[in-house]
Amino acid sequence: MPQINTLADAQAALRPFYNNARTPYTLDMMRQLMGHLGNPQNALQVIHVAGTSGKTSTAYYCASLLVASGKTVGLSVSPHVDTVNERIQINGMPLSEADFCRDLGDFMDIIAGSGLQPSYFELLVAMAFWEFGRHGVDYAVVEVGLGGLLDGTNVIDRPDKLCLITDIGYDHTEILGNTITEIATQKAGIIQDKNVVFMYEQSDDVMAPVKRTVAERGATLLVFDETIQVSRVGLPMFQSRNLGLAQQAVGYVLQRDYG
Repeated sequence: MPQINTLADAQAALRPFYNNARTPYTLDMMRQLMGHLGNPQNALQVIHVAGTSGKTSTAYYCASLLVASGKTVGLSVSPHVDTVNERIQINGMPLSEADFCRDLGDFMDIIAGSGLQPSYFELLVAMAFWEFGRHGVDYAVVEVGLGGLLDGTNVIDRPDKLCLITDIGYDHTEILGNTITEIATQKAGIIQDKNVVFMYEQSDDVMAPVKRTVAERGATLLVFDETIQVSRVGLPMFQSRNLGLAQQAVGYVLQRDYG
């Protein structure tokens, strides 16, 4: 493998994985890959964030609030804005260029030894879980890439995973479905057995499939309305909603885990 010394080198090394997107959409490759790595995702306390709008900012808010509480926090987001190392963050900072390049080289050696061919997204999500395990994070905040049910992040098998579902609307209809109910069903797919789910009250077309999934999974649904008290700090209303949801979720996990 060519030396990976810069972020430009990293993008060049990742380019062959662009064309390995799953068609049809499936979790088979991701499950095999995580199994090869020893399933590090299942050793993590995870806050899993799905939705159509607001999921990235909500994930950032959750991570920032946890860091402010003195916790070591991993954050996995996509897509990146400027550079690929933004996708894997520790305590609010992307991995440094040197660390990302070194670790990507090591990780790609592991992938090569597995004989597996993950997609670009799958490889970077798997690397994020791997990094979070190596850093011994207290919490991992993980943003869904697309949908939820069959998204590459949806390989976390822990009853204490916390799920956040932000506002749901029409997106990626060619994959997720043509109706809000179909799309909401896909987003609700992140809910696993016994998970706790946080969300705002939304339309019946959203709430019905979420409630159905919660019942099927023996999960717990906590629904909030617009009366949540939020430290707005001059934020626009939509960001206040996202911050409010993050505050509720982080308050819950800190009380649950630390009393």
